[in-house]
Amino acid sequence: MPSLREHIRLSRERTGEEFRELNEWLDGEGVSFLSKIDRHIRMGKHSRYVEERWGKMGLREYRNHVNDDIEMILLLIHRLMGLGRRRCKEE
Repeated sequence: MPSLREHIRLSRERTGEEFRELNEWLDGEGVSFLSKIDRHIRMGKHSRYVEERWGKMGLREYRNHVNDDIEMILLLIHRLMGLGRRRCKEE
């Protein structure tokens, strides 16, 4: 998944704002592993809070942040599957 620094850069690129506090709320050092998972996968539970705290653009950036993470995970899976296929063909 993109690093916190990369998420902040992507937010700035998309919106002109870093949404540092939002990105830290999702991935900051002080956030427990279980809270990070919860905030990433239970978006329905957290969307109202995010919108109240950071507004509609913040809610959009919340969704973008999670989407960026999912895209990275899918890319990693794709690469791993590709490596697996090459090994099978070589054997």
